[in-house]
Amino acid sequence: MDILGQSALLVGLTSFAFGFSVLARNVRNKLFIAFAGACSLITLWALSFFLDKIWSDLGFYRLHLTFNVWLAPVALLFIRVMVRIQDAFSRRLLEFSLLLALSLSVSILFEYDFFIPWVRQAIYFAPTLVVIQILHLMWIDRRLRRGIKRLPKLPTVGFGRRNLIYFGGLLVLLTSVMDHVPAAGLGIPSFGNLALTVYLFFLSQAISQQRLLNFPALLSRFLVLIAVALTLTGVYSILVAWIQNSPGLFFLNSFIASFLILMLLDPLRTMVGS
Repeated sequence: MDILGQSALLVGLTSFAFGFSVLARNVRNKLFIAFAGACSLITLWALSFFLDKIWSDLGFYRLHLTFNVWLAPVALLFIRVMVRIQDAFSRRLLEFSLLLALSLSVSILFEYDFFIPWVRQAIYFAPTLVVIQILHLMWIDRRLRRGIKRLPKLPTVGFGRRNLIYFGGLLVLLTSVMDHVPAAGLGIPSFGNLALTVYLFFLSQAISQQRLLNFPALLSRFLVLIAVALTLTGVYSILVAWIQNSPGLFFLNSFIASFLILMLLDPLRTMVGS
């Protein structure tokens, strides 16, 4: 399997973990629910691509394309909840994205994209609507700075550094194109998957902390996460790697490794954080 499929697996697992961790903090908060929903769709989108790399003849790629067309309406809904923007343009854009997603889902179901080339391209680039929404918000911000138009503040993720979210989202959308960019000879999708993972981590921390963290705090949290993950990987590797083909030892050592991880997780996180 190439690095593109492996990075898709990374995106799928980490997005599920970020969404679940945020939702577990408050299952009644609309922003938390919207973020968890977006992460769930990204998980299905990435894992279906990964599964297609393993079983290419089972139709997982068609499923991946279906999830791809629904990225735009789900992301637009999340942005509306996060920014609390209620202008007519954003509302019409969301309605158009829903109509487009329904139409393209029907075309995927009946395989119209095999016979109509522009349909396949529309499926690939359906998330471009999110770029339009971000550019629209940046334009409103510019008018706000000039005193022309008032934009509601972001009570959950801060106000002054909103451009970090905008530019990060644009970078991720421009690089997380996964399946059709390699055909053009460009080698950026793997970077896009890694950028998407980091961006979801950034959003999860900003939402769960109810504010945008500064760069040192965000970097320290990310390094703690990486250090703990590497330590736990070492525990599993030591206890499981030598088992070979013994199912009994595999179950026993996996149980021991999981027990040690559960016992050491919080103290290890505290020690590494210090």
